[in-house]
Amino acid sequence: MISTLVFDNNPEPQFDNNITITYSGAEEVEATKANCRLPANTVLNLGEDSLTERTVTWYTKYSIEDSDIELIEADKEPRFTGKATKGSGIASAAEICPRAYPGADLGVFAFLPFYKDYVKHTVTLSGLKPGKTYYYRVGSEERNWWSDTGSFTLPGGKDEAFTFIGIADPSAQRASHFENFAGIMDAATKLYPSAGFTVSTGSQVDYGLNVKQWKNFFNSTDTFLNLPFMPAAGTGENKEAAIKTNFTLPGVPEQDEETGTYYSYDYNNAHFTVLNTNDITDDKLGDAQLDWMKKDISSSDAKWKILVLHKSVYSVGENFDDDDVKSLRNRLGALLPYLGVDLVLSGQDGVYSRTLPMSANCVIPTAAEEETYNGQTYKMLADPKGTVYAALGRAGVSEFEQAAPKDTAKSFPEPECVISDNTRMFAAVTVDGDKLYYSAYQVKDGEAKLADSFGISKAESRPAVKDSTGIIGTLLSEMNTGFLWQLPNFILKILSPVIIFISKIF
Repeated sequence: MISTLVFDNNPEPQFDNNITITYSGAEEVEATKANCRLPANTVLNLGEDSLTERTVTWYTKYSIEDSDIELIEADKEPRFTGKATKGSGIASAAEICPRAYPGADLGVFAFLPFYKDYVKHTVTLSGLKPGKTYYYRVGSEERNWWSDTGSFTLPGGKDEAFTFIGIADPSAQRASHFENFAGIMDAATKLYPSAGFTVSTGSQVDYGLNVKQWKNFFNSTDTFLNLPFMPAAGTGENKEAAIKTNFTLPGVPEQDEETGTYYSYDYNNAHFTVLNTNDITDDKLGDAQLDWMKKDISSSDAKWKILVLHKSVYSVGENFDDDDVKSLRNRLGALLPYLGVDLVLSGQDGVYSRTLPMSANCVIPTAAEEETYNGQTYKMLADPKGTVYAALGRAGVSEFEQAAPKDTAKSFPEPECVISDNTRMFAAVTVDGDKLYYSAYQVKDGEAKLADSFGISKAESRPAVKDSTGIIGTLLSEMNTGFLWQLPNFILKILSPVIIFISKIF
């Protein structure tokens, strides 16, 4: 790379002097995604009301200001007319957005950046019909420059069962690297063709200031057009509001989005809270975000509560002993069960792990029975009083090492399942009434193989927490469980059969 800056290796040295260049007139430039005349980096997100709203975001070169959409309700792909769809349920916006190109690109690191203006387009669709399928394409009616066709199906109602796909760390650099992530999404949607959306625990790209990596990410798979993508901010998106720049998300409270975005949304009878673990001060999750999280979760009356974040609270990867991760474990370990959080999804370390129900760093004894659902057998946890944590492995090219079990055992109980062979993975979570079914898959040669599963069955929602920001909530979020857990965990393990027996009786 350095030699290209120092030496001139042009095979035509005579071009330096005595050359005549003849101009024969302007040539028409083909419109492509690569040159951003056609919509690029197109992504579908859930709207404020997941039953009736969706948003579409895309980028074009600076001179294209049209933010048009052609939207058709249909059971199969229709023939588009080339005329933009208009109506009160369609709101469009366009803004100039400078994007960074590195002068010197080393993948994970880059320097000598220069900025180029693009137009960020957003269309918000509202008033859509629950249970219906829509086909769409976005672009410019005036120029007849349109994206590929996307489609989505809305849930039929809040009580309807649904499935979402969970992934961690799809991050990569070159287009060929993102083929691995595309393979994960292909395998996931092949196995779960009716999935409602994708949850990512962060690090979509290796270096969030490099627009080329974002192009490679979004162009790697057409699932971005068809399956709403709901990301958390990872270490790859910790600068210059990378999440806000690339996505249009619902439920975003007022905040500084420089290092990422925290937000929440509902989907049917489940509430999702997404944290920004780049928002760290003195190795602690920011106080404003923590207070918002407590209020957000405690104010939801959804039957199921799911938390998404990048850094893993109970990681068995090499970051398990980082000061900020230990702080997350201390601040969230006792608080999340108190708030009624059922499931936590995370990433960062690339090693898959899944705990039993946990509270304050202790495994909570929970009765379980086997149940078959859609041809698959699950161990169903009955009304757990703790929170289950799943670190989803990796969907990208990076490889990770598991920390020594003897070291992690000093900090928290051993997870029920650990997979550390660097096989790419995804999870699928189905919520059906008062039951949740979780399955994790390894993907090899394009085929998904079941690697882990469990379920949760609960007769009723946990009661709403009224004191989430009061004395109890504050004490739990400041509780240091790092040195408290081993004795009570030992006692609970000894008494576990008795506790489970009593729970079955009462």
